[in-house]
Amino acid sequence: SCETVLTMEYVEGLKISDMEELEARGHDLKKLAAHGADFFLKQVLVHG
Repeated sequence: SCETVLTMEYVEGLKISDMEELEARGHDLKKLAAHGADFFLKQVLVHG
């Protein structure tokens, strides 16, 4: 944390860029990409 960032808790996980590990854990990369695009567009177009 610094002056402008408040960290509340650490959450264990993978980076979305670690595609090899995501595939190794059984995640569907096309589905992840589609969900990511949907979340981004809703954030921008619906919520401003």
